[in-house]
Amino acid sequence: VAQFYDAQGFVTEAAIDELRLGYNPSTLVFQGPIIEEEATNVLTYSHDFTHAAWTKSFSSSITLDGAMVSPDGTLGAYYYDAPTSSGTLFHLNPLTTEVMTFSVYVKRIPASGIFQMLGVGAGGGASFNLATGTVVSGAATIQSLPNGWYRCSVTGLKQANHVFLTMNAANQVFYVWGAQIEVGSVATSLIYTTSTAETRAADLEASAPPSLVFSNVTEEDAPVWNSVTAFTAGQKAVVLGDYHRVYESVGSNTNVFPPDNPSDWIDQGATNRWRMFDMNVGTEKQTVSEDLNNLINVMLNFDTVVNTITLLNLFASSVRIIMRDEFGNIVYDYSQDLLSGVYESTWWSFFFGGRTRITSLSLTDLPPYSPSTIEMILEGGDDVAKIGKMIIGSAVDIGCTRYGTSVGIIDFSRKERDAFGNNFILQRRYVDRVDFDIQILTRRVDEIKKLLSEIRATPVLYIGDDSFQSTIIYGFYRDFSIVISGPRLSDATLQVEGI
Repeated sequence: VAQFYDAQGFVTEAAIDELRLGYNPSTLVFQGPIIEEEATNVLTYSHDFTHAAWTKSFSSSITLDGAMVSPDGTLGAYYYDAPTSSGTLFHLNPLTTEVMTFSVYVKRIPASGIFQMLGVGAGGGASFNLATGTVVSGAATIQSLPNGWYRCSVTGLKQANHVFLTMNAANQVFYVWGAQIEVGSVATSLIYTTSTAETRAADLEASAPPSLVFSNVTEEDAPVWNSVTAFTAGQKAVVLGDYHRVYESVGSNTNVFPPDNPSDWIDQGATNRWRMFDMNVGTEKQTVSEDLNNLINVMLNFDTVVNTITLLNLFASSVRIIMRDEFGNIVYDYSQDLLSGVYESTWWSFFFGGRTRITSLSLTDLPPYSPSTIEMILEGGDDVAKIGKMIIGSAVDIGCTRYGTSVGIIDFSRKERDAFGNNFILQRRYVDRVDFDIQILTRRVDEIKKLLSEIRATPVLYIGDDSFQSTIIYGFYRDFSIVISGPRLSDATLQVEGI
């Protein structure tokens, strides 16, 4: 687990393997994914200042105030009082020759008085003015948080086997919360401790295709499966890891892993987040926005060159595609209004004509950067944004699609008549169909035949013409034929059925 500042500026915990998307706690401006190296908080009882590990002196006292909002948004911060001329809170720690950073969250009511942190810096520590939110002295930093809290930190060589939180005047009152000592010159995200030092593991990017860096779509379709929960018939569970799928229990079972036991669990398909990456394109298999602003925002990493991105079965008002190089520089930025205009330029059409939606979009001009990051922002406007399929890869040019290419559908509905001529109609799903008429270079006949033979049982995206949505189809080819028509150009046909 690891901590970060959420959109309200509160300290929030992210679960294991959950990407932290941090905000500036002072301005609440979104700062993006948090990537940190491993760090260890060597200060024990980081949030329990009444513990014996923290020693009070000069008649100072500390108690837990259950009515004070702490930096994590909960009720509970420590009330630190010095009725005499000064007050000090000690914590014993081993000596070290490494540069260390000591940090603590502190609040003053009223926001006046000088707060000191001693025993870490080579120059004796640092002091802070909590009325102005500034550093008074020392190699230190101060960070503003909501509700009058500050995170104060001081860096230096640890000179003694203890650290101090000190008030140098009588009748000063502070609230303290979340102390940390770590190697290095920067205070990293908070690490909770009790009786022993605790380590936060490094943030490591998972590299499993597609390498999904970020998605604002959750995987809360159902509770996450675990081996101890007893599931009953009809209950659903999500299996994450390498699967990201939803399963429905056939009967009562416990510790029966769904992917390995199809007789006990029915595979209901990919989770909402991953539907746009599975094999299905239909309406019932769309990724649906859960965002209050009707947005779908995803970001993926690629270690190889990609030049094409295609979005299928869209339902949105606009889309933006952003490509960045390995240094984060934007190298491609494309925006498209997905609500097309009326077909006729007449006053009737202007006032009464309906606007149609672009449901398929294919871009084949992405620059060849590797590695790269591609971000998609799909805006639904007043409607919930949806997408059936997102395909990114390196396109291969087969030839020139010619006039004569036909498009249509294969309908699986039932339309029958009984003996008296009455109609019986049962609407079922359909799939797209395209019969491509292609002109190819004769010298590439063998190459293209070999390529098509290799993908004979593989779902592939075929792009006839990116200006005709109906010629963009994801599926299998039923048949292909190449006629060697001449020494320079030849003819080919390719019959493709959608999934």
